[in-house]
Amino acid sequence: MPRNKPQSTKVSDFFSPAKGEAPMSQGAGNKALTKDDFLASLRPFKAELREELTAELRSALEALQSGVTGHLTSLQAGVESVGTSTLDLETQVLELKQQKMERRQQCWVYRKKMETMAVRCRR
Repeated sequence: MPRNKPQSTKVSDFFSPAKGEAPMSQGAGNKALTKDDFLASLRPFKAELREELTAELRSALEALQSGVTGHLTSLQAGVESVGTSTLDLETQVLELKQQKMERRQQCWVYRKKMETMAVRCRR
């Protein structure tokens, strides 16, 4: 549906000051539009514009949604990676604690042997 473009860009050129009064700018055979007449002439475009805007908004929303979904997937993979790394670190910490306990035990055994040898040497 082609849209009629106004010849003038002044709002006052479209409307008469009050219904029934002479238009502000009179041309050859031009009829002054009242505000109500002008709004009524725009009604057919309202539905078309609403459909276009709805389609554009829906498209933008879908693009935004897919972008957010992509970021969430990426973040989830990162969290899983961090979770795995954390689990690995916890395992390493437990292993190190176990090694520490074994060394303490070895040191204790060594110390006891040294004490026993020291006692024997004194006798």
